[in-house]
Amino acid sequence: MADITEYEARLDAAELQLSRLKALYEQWFRGFEKLPPTVQLKKFSRELQWLTKYKPRKAGLRFRFQTLVQRYTTLQSYWRRITREIEEGTYKRDVDRARRRRQEALAEQRRERAADRAAERARQDEDASQRGPASAAEGAAGPARPAAASESASRPEAGLDDARMRDLYDRFIEARRRNHEPTDTVTYDKLKRSIDKMLPQLEAKRGGKPVDFEVVVRDGRVGLKPVARD
Repeated sequence: MADITEYEARLDAAELQLSRLKALYEQWFRGFEKLPPTVQLKKFSRELQWLTKYKPRKAGLRFRFQTLVQRYTTLQSYWRRITREIEEGTYKRDVDRARRRRQEALAEQRRERAADRAAERARQDEDASQRGPASAAEGAAGPARPAAASESASRPEAGLDDARMRDLYDRFIEARRRNHEPTDTVTYDKLKRSIDKMLPQLEAKRGGKPVDFEVVVRDGRVGLKPVARD
């Protein structure tokens, strides 16, 4: 049989344990903890069993004990419900997180499509220019003579360096902004990858001459137009 002093001390400890247990569950529900506080819950349950077994006759302590039991019962019901929702994937935090992942994936797809469209418009412009009078004149002139070593050495380096690419990206974004087109769907890396992918084809069509790009508006949309580099 426990005396009043021991019972009161263990009741004090149990009340603190329950408060701590509540905080740990909230941390788990919010994603700060990877696992539920199972060990702490078992420890509290054992303490509650002891308090139940040695309930005192003192009215004040009995009231505190009943309050503790009621509070634990309410919290336990809440914990079980949220745990079930987490296991079933219907908990609001998990649903919101999944929604954010879907939105991020869609935004990434939009950025890729916008960059691909800009690259495709640039390729179409290049094909159109190749079918023009300049293309016919080049065909009449016969096969191109291999360039001399000195001429190759004097040509600008193929591709766009970082400074040119940054300037092109800034002008492209500014044009889209002025044309009231979304700018968050096109990142620097996406545009650069699209341009790097089509540059070899464009330069091959131009006999190896370096290619630059102009930002143009065609059919009401901002795009890129390949031009000969100065």
